[in-house]
Amino acid sequence: MKTKPLILVTSIGLLIVAVFLSLRHSANQQLAVRQLAITRMACLKEWVSAFISFAKAHDGQLPKSFAEAETYLSNPLHAPGDTNKLEIVYEGSLTELFDRTTHDPAQTLLIRERQPTTYHGGIVAKFYAFADGHAEIHKQGPEGFDQWENARILKHAPK
Repeated sequence: MKTKPLILVTSIGLLIVAVFLSLRHSANQQLAVRQLAITRMACLKEWVSAFISFAKAHDGQLPKSFAEAETYLSNPLHAPGDTNKLEIVYEGSLTELFDRTTHDPAQTLLIRERQPTTYHGGIVAKFYAFADGHAEIHKQGPEGFDQWENARILKHAPK
């Protein structure tokens, strides 16, 4: 009869260890997701900075490709991220965009991720870089991404 309490204590101990390990695994996954998000944000900020530097050197004209802007990266030998996963959504004059009163550069997209990523907990999000140089993540709403993006994408370059 003395073995039953020992088995019960051992079973409870194993259950506690299993719960602890699953929580630790979950915490490690969340940390990995945060690190991925930080890396993606830093990548976009590096690219948008290169785009703005390119524009300053080319009479306000933004590059039409990532290859054009690559030499303006802070470390061109280590170009950040996979540019095939990114899309340039504004081409034109950055100077004219800043001179216009109809569009706020802080609300005008330059670069976006092509495809959203599903994160821990089922959160679907994309990263964006804006004409004023900032980058942000946007979670998918009930309407998807299209409505939010369309409000921030200039259909035609400023004249």
